[in-house]
Amino acid sequence: MMIFILGLCFQSVDWGLRRKVLERSFVPSLKMGVMVESLFTLTVAFSWVFSGLGVNVFVAPASLNGPNKYVRFSTGQPLGYLSSWPLFALAHHFVVWYCAEQVYPGMRFRNYALLGDDIVIGDARVADVYKDVIQRLGVKISLPKYLVSDIGGLEFAKKFRILDRDLSSISVKMIRSARHSIAWMPVLKQFYFTSLQISLRIRGADFRRYSMKP
Repeated sequence: MMIFILGLCFQSVDWGLRRKVLERSFVPSLKMGVMVESLFTLTVAFSWVFSGLGVNVFVAPASLNGPNKYVRFSTGQPLGYLSSWPLFALAHHFVVWYCAEQVYPGMRFRNYALLGDDIVIGDARVADVYKDVIQRLGVKISLPKYLVSDIGGLEFAKKFRILDRDLSSISVKMIRSARHSIAWMPVLKQFYFTSLQISLRIRGADFRRYSMKP
């Protein structure tokens, strides 16, 4: 979702598949270990990444009478690991920092919000680099959820906001049911708009229509 607010371009990006699928091609375990070592120590990297992902070997029972297989994680993290979500989020932060470094070398970039695989970037140039990098990492961005707005809206953490107002409670079903101008009144009342004129204008009525007595 690309949004322009007060001169900033906010892009709310939605990944096309679930996180557990995308992590398989997101950041290999070796690179993730180097990433953790750069922030902490080699001991932490071995304890958190290598011993948890690369060293652990799992037995995959064979079907029918075939031999069992021994597998390990080369990319991504198993869903049952308690550290899976924070480690994935940390890797996602690193991707954003890398993209920002390409645009603003040596500067700390703060114009973004991230929650797991949900992200809003408040800079058009960084967002463009991010889209290119994330696709080269094998992640598909969901284009149907990529919305362009010039009225100050964004979607983040399952919440849709326009400026400082939360509009998450307005569902698509509710909007589709408002086939007539007067039907918009219950929707608008949720957000403290009680003007019939506003309801009519939203539905595209001209001044002759909303100047008439009901």
